[in-house]
Amino acid sequence: MGRHGLIWGLTLLVATGCSSTREDEQTPFITSASASIGDGTAGQSTTSGETGPDVTTGNVETGAVTGADDASDDSPVKFDLEAEDIEVPETTGCDKIDFVFSVDNSCSTEDDQATLQQAFAQFVQLIRDNVQGQDWHIIVVDSDGDPTWACDNGAASCCTGFAPGSYNFSACDLEMGAGVVSPHGGQASNTDCGIPAGRRYLTGDDEPLDDMFACVAQVGTSGSFSEYPITAAVNALQNPMGCNDGFLRDDAILVMTVITDDHDGDFSYPGDAENGDPNGWYDSIVAAKNGNEDASVFIALTSNHCMGPPVPPFQQIVQLFGDQGVQGSNCSLPEMLDTFEAAVMAIDTTCDGFIPG
Repeated sequence: MGRHGLIWGLTLLVATGCSSTREDEQTPFITSASASIGDGTAGQSTTSGETGPDVTTGNVETGAVTGADDASDDSPVKFDLEAEDIEVPETTGCDKIDFVFSVDNSCSTEDDQATLQQAFAQFVQLIRDNVQGQDWHIIVVDSDGDPTWACDNGAASCCTGFAPGSYNFSACDLEMGAGVVSPHGGQASNTDCGIPAGRRYLTGDDEPLDDMFACVAQVGTSGSFSEYPITAAVNALQNPMGCNDGFLRDDAILVMTVITDDHDGDFSYPGDAENGDPNGWYDSIVAAKNGNEDASVFIALTSNHCMGPPVPPFQQIVQLFGDQGVQGSNCSLPEMLDTFEAAVMAIDTTCDGFIPG
């Protein structure tokens, strides 16, 4: 019985018991009662028209009544009550969600970025309509620490719309895994996206959110041909150089989305040593959530250039996340939206079962 239920029960006892007397002794007595008001637990809800919390029943125990030896003594009645253990239900459910979008910025991903920009608004609306957690942090990272690699290596077709040397990049702009705030390079938005000074991520309260996200998600096409989108996403959690201060929160679930038409570490380029490490990625993500394997959702929007199934590293990490892993294609808007719709179900389940640390 909760505190309010105990008080209510005592009030009932006083109101119904203390006004009665036994005919043979003419002394006050207490009638037994069984009534308490539940405090409510996680998962209980009230329906339209209800005026208070759900009502449960339980015995109220009373001890001896102390007072005068006869009814003429008008001293107040005193109750000697035994305290009951109060069980406090464990609180579950998330209020906060940290979103990571790692977007491939190599030469072939202009269409993928445009599709993501179109899909984002509907994804956000699905989250708003179906998921408990409504306090959001949203960070976008690209797949390379040098967003103008192609411009500097003679790939002019990948550097359309950007003049090499025309923008002064900060240290965080050149750090893989640091949040993007002002994408510059070939086919990038090439503008300041309006994220408030002092942070490299969006919040759900930033306005206009859809436009600001579209700006930072247009990371361009002049990054390295050796893409590292999952490594960049993992680095974002590890806060390189302190660039992402304030983004990752212990009391939030994590939703990580990777958008690429290749695999993490392109085998075709000499010197590309990573070649995919699904177990290492998974362990790093879990470690960032303090070892809680149930606090993250992983979404892989991959296509292998729309010429075949996703390459093994992406399939493997999705499998490691089990029901919290979602694989889909970025080849078209309907495919991406279908993937996000499935992901919202996983996000909702993860949020509902989350136990804040």
